Amino acid sequence: MHLLILIIGPSGTGKSTLAQSFVSDRYICEADTYPGLYTNGMIQPYLVPTAHEACKHLVENFMKQREPTIVQSNTNLDLGDHGIKPYLYLAIRYGYEVHIVLPCYDLFHFDSMYKTRQSQLDYMIVTRSMGDKIVPAPILHRMVQSYDILKPKLLRLAQTTDPNLMIVMLS
Repeated sequence: MHLLILIIGPSGTGKSTLAQSFVSDRYICEADTYPGLYTNGMIQPYLVPTAHEACKHLVENFMKQREPTIVQSNTNLDLGDHGIKPYLYLAIRYGYEVHIVLPCYDLFHFDSMYKTRQSQLDYMIVTRSMGDKIVPAPILHRMVQSYDILKPKLLRLAQTTDPNLMIVMLS
C-alpha cells in the first residue's frame, strides 16, 4: 500500500509536529520550507505560488520513486484546483490512498491548560506573532473561520481513502 497523508488546519495548529509522527522529515512536504519564503519571520507573498508548486513537485517525485508514505502538511484550506485537488489527482495517477488528517478537535490540540477555544486561539496568536513564521492575527482569524466552515466537509473527506471519491465529494 502507498499512502499520501494530507494534514489540514490553520497555521500554528501542530501540523508539522504531527507530520513528524508519521514519517521522517525527508518525506514531509510543506510549502513553508521553501527557501526564502520567510524573511525575518515575515512571509514573502510573491513566493507563495512558487512554494506550493515546489511542494507538489516534491510529492510527485516521491510518488514516482514509490515511497510508501508521504506527508503533505500545508494549511490546505483550499479544497479546489489550487489546493488539495492536484494532490488527489497525483494520488490517482500513482496509485496512492489518501488519508485526510485534522490535527484539531474543535480548533486544535494543546495541553489541558488551554481549556477554551478562545484561550487556544489567543495562544496561537501569541506563538505566531514571533519566531521564524510570523502570521498576523487577522490572517489567523481568517484561517480559523475558513477551517470552521470547511470542517464538516473535511470530516466527510476523512472517512474515505479513495482519492476518486474525494474528488467527487468536492465537486
